[in-house]
Amino acid sequence: MAATWKGEFHGEMMGKKFTGRSLLGYDNTKQKFNSVWVSDIQTSMFTSEGKGDSGNKVITLEGKGDCPATGRKDVPMKQVFRALSPDKYTFEMFDGSKGEDVRTMEITYTRQ
Repeated sequence: MAATWKGEFHGEMMGKKFTGRSLLGYDNTKQKFNSVWVSDIQTSMFTSEGKGDSGNKVITLEGKGDCPATGRKDVPMKQVFRALSPDKYTFEMFDGSKGEDVRTMEITYTRQ
């Protein structure tokens, strides 16, 4: 996976269409990856940071965000990026308030 990446997603969640965008980059000063996720179903940006494993083929980031469905604030969240090939990867989001491994979203991206 490249050190800087930009993604866009169009799909459905809970029966409603949405668009999501994310940026993932590497901060040389902190020696960590950082990410921002935005979508048209929420009014705030979700930011997170973390580290890569397996030659950066798996990047795990953590942060806190607001839940657009419930209105809860500062929900602990985790994102996992997994490189499947040079042109394909998965993006998973986990809601830490529901348990450590409760996945709330999974998207498979393919380079176009």
